[in-house]
Parts: sequence; C-alpha cells; structure tokens
Amino acid sequence: MTNRPLKSFRNIEEAWSSLNALLAAKPTPPQSVFTSLLLAVSRLKQYQANVGFVERLHSAGLSNHLVAKNILVNSLCRTNRTDLAFSVLSRIFKIGLKPNAMTLTNLVDGLCRDGDFARAVSLVRDMTSRGDPVDGYMIGVIVKCLCRSGNSDMALEFVADSEESGCSFSNLVVYSTCVDGLCKEGRVDEALELLGVIRSKGILPDNVMYNTVIHGLCCQGRVEEAFELFRGIRSKGILPDNVTYNTLIYGLCCQGRVEEGLELLRVIRSKGILPDNVTYSTLIYGLCCQGNCDEARALLVEQVNNGIMPDSNSYTSLIQGLSVCGRWIEVKDVFEEMVYRGINPSSYTFNVLIDGLGKEGKIDEAQCIFDVMVSKGFKPTTWIYNSLINGYCLRGRTEEANNVFVAMIEEGCSPNVVTLSTLMNGYIMEKNFGQVRLLFFEMLNRGLKPDCVTYCVLIRGLFLSGNARTALQLFYKIIGYGDTVDEKTYAVVMEGLCRCRRINEAIRLFRNFEMGGLELNVYVYTILINGACETEMFDAVMELLHSMLCKGVQPNVVTMTAIIKGLCKSGSVSKAYELLDNMKRLGISPNDRTYATIMEGFLRDYGGDKH
Repeated sequence: MTNRPLKSFRNIEEAWSSLNALLAAKPTPPQSVFTSLLLAVSRLKQYQANVGFVERLHSAGLSNHLVAKNILVNSLCRTNRTDLAFSVLSRIFKIGLKPNAMTLTNLVDGLCRDGDFARAVSLVRDMTSRGDPVDGYMIGVIVKCLCRSGNSDMALEFVADSEESGCSFSNLVVYSTCVDGLCKEGRVDEALELLGVIRSKGILPDNVMYNTVIHGLCCQGRVEEAFELFRGIRSKGILPDNVTYNTLIYGLCCQGRVEEGLELLRVIRSKGILPDNVTYSTLIYGLCCQGNCDEARALLVEQVNNGIMPDSNSYTSLIQGLSVCGRWIEVKDVFEEMVYRGINPSSYTFNVLIDGLGKEGKIDEAQCIFDVMVSKGFKPTTWIYNSLINGYCLRGRTEEANNVFVAMIEEGCSPNVVTLSTLMNGYIMEKNFGQVRLLFFEMLNRGLKPDCVTYCVLIRGLFLSGNARTALQLFYKIIGYGDTVDEKTYAVVMEGLCRCRRINEAIRLFRNFEMGGLELNVYVYTILINGACETEMFDAVMELLHSMLCKGVQPNVVTMTAIIKGLCKSGSVSKAYELLDNMKRLGISPNDRTYATIMEGFLRDYGGDKH
C-alpha cells in the first residue's frame, strides 16, 4: 500500500491503488480509514469515479455509514442522476440512519441542477414542517439556482416563506442574490424597490448589492440614475470601490461619453484609488469606438508604466480600432507587442484581425492569421469562419470561400444563416445562380430560417438573372408569411425594379414603404432618383428631391451626381450646372465623379465627342 497520506491523492489511479491495498490488508482496517479515503477521493471531484468507489465498498460491506451515503448522493446529483440519489435516500432510512443537512442539501442541489425547482422548494418546505435541519447554505443554493434560471419571483417567494418558517440564513447574501437576479432579468426598478424593502427589515445593503444595481442601471443606459444612486451610497457612509467606478465608467463609455469617463479616472486617482485593468480596458475600448486610437494607445502605455499588466481585451480593442482606421502597420506593432509581453491572443483577437483584414481586401494575410490561430490550438468558431468566407467573397474568390465552407463542416463547426447568406451573395456577384439555389436548399435542409439578409441576397439574385417576376413573388410571399421586412429588403426590390426600368412600380412600392413607417434614408431616395433619371422622368426626380428635403433627409454627393448625370444625358447641361451650384449651397462637396459627369455632358452637348 502507498505511504501517501489518505487526506490527498494526486490522481484517481493512485486512489484506486490505495483502496485495493486497504481491502487486501489483514486484518481489515477500521471504518475510519475507509471514511478518510472516501473523503480524499471526493476532493478530486471526479464524481463518476466516486460512485465506483462507494459501490466497491458496498460490495465489501463497508458503505453502511452516512459519510459514504452522502458522497454517493452528491456524486449522483453531480452526474445528473438525481433520481438514483433519492433511491440512496430510501436506503439510508432502510438501514436505520438519519439523513443530515449535508444529505438533504445535496438532494436540493441536484434538483436545482436538473431545473426541477418546484420539487426542490417542496422538499425544503417538507423538511421545515418535519423539523429537519434547514441551513443557510441550502436556502442559498435554491435562491441562487432560481435567480440564475430567470425565476427571481419564485426565489423571492421562497425567501419570504423561509423567513416566516424561522429558518436561519444570511439575509444579506440571499437578498443580494435576488437583487442580482432581478437586474439580470432587466427588472432594475424592482431591484431598487427591493433595496428599500431590505433596508426596512433593518438589513444594511453592502457595496456588492449597490454595485449590482448601478451596473443594471448602466446596462439600460440610465447613467444619470446610476450616478444619483452612487451619490446616495456615499452619503450613507458606504465607500465606493473599483467595481463601482469601473461600472460608472462603463456606463459613460457605452453612451459615447468617454471624456467624462476619463475625468472619472482622474477623480479615482485623486482619491488614492488605484485603477485596475478593467478601468483601462473599458476606456481604451471607448476611445477606439470613437476612432481616438492615438489617445487609446497612450492610455495603454500609461497602464503598462503604472505596473498594471493589460489583458487581451485591451490589446484587442486597440487592434480593432486601428484596423477600422486602416492603420495596418500599427496593428502589426500592437499585435507583436501583445505577444512579446506574453499576453496570449484570444479567439476574439484572431477574429478581429481576420475580419478586419478580409474587409480591407487583405484576404491572403487573413488566411495566414487563421492558419497561425489553428496551429496554436484554437478551434475556429462559426464567427471566424464567416469572416474568412466573407473576405474571400469580397475579393471575388468564391471557390476558395466555398473551400473554407467545406472545411468548416468537416471540422464539425455548424454554419449559420450568415455563413450561407454570405456565400450565396458571393455566387450572385459571379452570376452563378445555380450554386445560389443549391446553397438556399442547404440552408433549409439544415433547419436554418432565412433572415432579411438572406432574402435580400435571393431577391437581388433573381433580379440580376432576369427573373423580376419571381423576385417580386418572393418579396410579397415574405410579407404574406408575416416575416420581418426591413428597409434594406425594400431598397433591394426598388433597385431591382429600377434596373428593369419599371420606375412607376418602384415609386408605388416607395409610397407603401413610406406609409408603413419604415425609415426613409438617403440610400432609398438615391435608388429611386437614379432610376427616374435613367428614364428621364425629371418631374418625378424633382418631386422626390423636394420630398427628401421636406423630411429632413440630406441628399449626398451620390444623389446629386445621379441627377446631374440624368440632366446631362437629356441635354440639359445648363440645369446640371445650376444643380452643381445648389450642391455647394447645401454643403455637399462635389467629387471627381461629379465633375467628370459634368465634363462628359458639356462635351456631348457641344459636339466635343466628335473630335
């Protein structure tokens, strides 16, 4: 037998070796030795093995004591076999033992893990009525499980019943769990009311409870109320901590109020509270979202100089911000610094790089990053595969995108609607409508429900392939089925109709769009204006432009260039010049395309194209 103390084992094999040695020993060691071994095994938390140990002792006639039964009950509950755990409870009664608080707590925990909350609550109530011991841990387990599963009302009802029954438990911890549950369900006003109830019971809420509510308010964008609560707790003598300040900074950054977040950082320092990694990473993310990458990078340098090691979130936020701005040399520098400091990139870091490079047209570099990620043992997610597929499709390399799709399935990663919609769009750009049809059936066979993006892809493909009638039938079927049709779907249909020179139908659809309360944006107006210009329907063009301005939708350079092109094409170059002057008065700067269009019209009008 091993000389290693029975209070600990390195692994389950060593434990089995000790058990076999004990069972073979003559005379058989006392019961207390086997009890110590079981307790040591239970600390390994290999619950399936625990069941095997108890069964072995049972066959040797050495398991008829409460410690062994409790370990068996706990192990069965932890392996989702609570029904068998109740059979063990029956056995406990049968052999004349009395279950203790640990036995019953394990059963309650098992029922909660199974989601059988009603039975767990009923068991505790039965125990209370029989006078069985019900401790604070047991109540805490039920309350925690109920709140985590979104059953805060049941948790509060259970707490009230437990208080009436005279059960002893830590009110602060239990109520803190209920407050957290309400906030996670988005019921922050009820959480605030519960704070008042708690105070009326003579229980003083602590920092943890207040921080929970402040976080709930910030998540709902109610930052001013969060600050009001923050000032209130300070007046009560409760000192805010890092979590409090970090939560407020998070709320400010979510609203784009990053300067106020930075000011709060200065306040933290002035009070002698050291900001932590969460403080810095939140502010770095906020600055990057506003495109202030230089300031974000300076803040990261400050963080390092203050001896606070950044995590992958800070570096990833900076990488994402720089990639959006197209500053790829700095992206490379930041990534190399991250690796140099021994901070492992996360799956999200790799996705940001792959997505950014793909959208920038650097798909070969994105593929290299993907290969590095896989070589480091990361399992690509659906999101990462989607970014790579999108990158290939944007470059017109659809077959390579399809190869990624095939590899994705072979690796056991399930594609989603975005995956198939992206690939379908790639094939539509190549006018490979047969492949689009196959991918659509693939989507349906996988039980995936097409979304607005999918429908936009299909409708655009049908128009491009000359099947305008089928495109319109699909569009009206989508509406008939009650599926959501957004502004982009309407825009795709109107664009398709304009391509077919069916402008009047497009305008009728636009009116329906208008009456339906959907957002009328510059993109939608520009589609119609361009279509009307192509068919020289200038009365309709002017009416649309007037409507646009009346509704406060500012035309852009694309809109105005489309009108100028139509006027030049119809020989109205002087009117095109007038519109060019109006553009400047509206604060719209003409671009190279605008001037080229005017020049083409001028040359055509004065016969310059004959020379």
